Amino acid sequence: MLERRCPEASYFMKPCPLFVPLAEEGWLECPIASGTARNYLLPLKKKRIDTLILGCTHYPLLQKVIADVMGAGVRLVDSAIPTAQRLKALLKGKGIYYPESRRAPIRIHVTDYVRNFTRIGEAFLGEELKNVRLVKVP
Repeated sequence: MLERRCPEASYFMKPCPLFVPLAEEGWLECPIASGTARNYLLPLKKKRIDTLILGCTHYPLLQKVIADVMGAGVRLVDSAIPTAQRLKALLKGKGIYYPESRRAPIRIHVTDYVRNFTRIGEAFLGEELKNVRLVKVP
């Protein structure tokens, strides 16, 4: 999709699979996160990229260490925001979007690690999660 919009640009993809468990463990600004980010991202920095798209919902939680590795000259783009905006437009188009004023209560059921899930969920959503309950699956 990007290549169609801007064919003259160069594009590089770099999987960063260890970013997900780092984010989920809350290891966001520790030496392990910094070292992992350097390991993954220094090859991109050497290519002198000007923009880095954070292609996973977990990656913005690591934005500080990513920015530290890449430096001030690299713009970080959080892909979650345009993805949410696109979803909102699709829901509106189908007549099934409900604005914040009609927000239903949130109930979250997990099968393990309630505290861990709550901590991570609050980091992602930026709000307190009050209704996280442990359920047993037969």
